Amino acid sequence: MGSDSRVFAIQNFSDNMGTLSGTVNLIGNDNNGGAVVNINELEAYFETTAEDGRFTLISIPEGNYTVTATIPGYLPVTESVAISGGQTTILDLEMEAVGQPINDLYASQGAYDYVELTWSEQDGATGYNIYRKNTPNAPFGEPLANYDHLMRSLDTLTQEWALGWSPTRITVSTCGLIPNLKRFLVESK
Repeated sequence: MGSDSRVFAIQNFSDNMGTLSGTVNLIGNDNNGGAVVNINELEAYFETTAEDGRFTLISIPEGNYTVTATIPGYLPVTESVAISGGQTTILDLEMEAVGQPINDLYASQGAYDYVELTWSEQDGATGYNIYRKNTPNAPFGEPLANYDHLMRSLDTLTQEWALGWSPTRITVSTCGLIPNLKRFLVESK
């Protein structure tokens, strides 16, 4: 399919793609939001849980995967899942609190490959794990399937204190989830 000198290729992968949906319960916490659910075998394919702990990852190629949920202050949880095309796999996880949260954490506004972290000393703390997510190569999976993350990232990229990019110089590559594409066209700058 094409127009003028432009060529567009459209493929439907839905028969070979499945969905992973479920909840993460942060034991002892009423707010279950903020846990990152990551499919380990797929580069940068993750979702952050809503306040009620729900998450959904769509357009996952058929196969067997390990899924890890992480959030600071809780032990990571890893489970195996089998994804089947055209079907939804349900995964419910519980995470156990561990250690003490960091107080007074500050991060510098690094413009290079590093960010300086400082925090108040904690009683009994022996160290902290610092997690960094590699972002240059499409960290969202399908961007419109992770609409809220996409919009927050675009907002950050255009802020003067961040990179200060012009919104007219940013391209979002998508397979075209129509409802979110319409939403994006209405809400984007």
